[in-house]
Amino acid sequence: MDKQTKRHLERRGILPARGRPAKGLLGADGGRADFFRWFHEDVMGFDTLEYRRRFWREALKSGRTVGHMPRTALEFTDPRLHPYGEWLLDLAFLAAVMGAAAVAWWLARAVDAHVRRLRRPTYYGAERARRLALAAERRRIRRRRTTSPCPTPDELRAAFARARGSAADMIRFGSMLEDLECYVDNSVIWGEGEGRIVGRHGGIRQWLRENAPDLSERYKTVMKYKALARRFRQAVGVSDPVPASAVLPQQPVREREDGGARKGDGVRIRRGGDKKGKTREHSSEQSRESSEGSCSEEGELGKAMAVARERAGELLGRCEGTVASLAAQLELVLSPEYVEDGGDENTVRTEIARNEGRGRSSA
Repeated sequence: MDKQTKRHLERRGILPARGRPAKGLLGADGGRADFFRWFHEDVMGFDTLEYRRRFWREALKSGRTVGHMPRTALEFTDPRLHPYGEWLLDLAFLAAVMGAAAVAWWLARAVDAHVRRLRRPTYYGAERARRLALAAERRRIRRRRTTSPCPTPDELRAAFARARGSAADMIRFGSMLEDLECYVDNSVIWGEGEGRIVGRHGGIRQWLRENAPDLSERYKTVMKYKALARRFRQAVGVSDPVPASAVLPQQPVREREDGGARKGDGVRIRRGGDKKGKTREHSSEQSRESSEGSCSEEGELGKAMAVARERAGELLGRCEGTVASLAAQLELVLSPEYVEDGGDENTVRTEIARNEGRGRSSA
């Protein structure tokens, strides 16, 4: 995890080994700021900091208001607003309620800490091991498959230009790079008679250098989006040959320059195990014929895809539209440093069935 993502989480009160904090008496981290926020907003019913900022920003900018006058502890005990000694009664009432709330807060913190210590051994080891296994899977060199056609340089350029628009566009561009990996050769090179690895084939970097030099110049940024798409697939529970774009909100089909639609093109299968780099091509009709008679499997696949789309919508809905925000949400689901108290129920634990007849493979 890079420093930018870690700072993004820390600014939102999310620390390692604690996961995503919730608001309220039993959910906050337990600091002084959390106590005053809970007391003012939940106990006393004062307006939130977000509303106060929005109110005064609009008032100073346009002279209009967005609602009622913000109500805080200062207005509650202001002598100018509460004459004849009423503000003293309000101040005494506020102090008494705060003292009782502080006792309740401290008791809740003590009980919550004790319960966490009792529950953590029941889930933490297994959840951390699962997340470490996912990290090892991301680093593993393996044969890749996809049901999507090979993206063209112009499609990659257009997707890269839109990538900053939203979290979904970031994943969509990264998914195209994941698909491209299934059509290029990035296998290892073994030394003659030495029995050891001496290098790797060019893969995506060489393809970009030859077909999209402008994207090759920004190779580090391009591969960051690819890494986000790979982590996103694990977060929502899909695997080869299902691309990450399959669980994103649908977009209109964009036409290729040669007049052919990207959606519905013939399926190309690349076998990475072939040292000569030979490819096999099958039409979409042959793929449909090979999948006949598997209605039950299709039904299970459809249900799994529906669950993955729902989880993808929830994850993208929590993002703030930036790369750091998307990376932070993926860290909360995948990083062993951010295992939530009580386990992460939102993490997908099942993968989409792997169907050789429906995808493409490569080294």
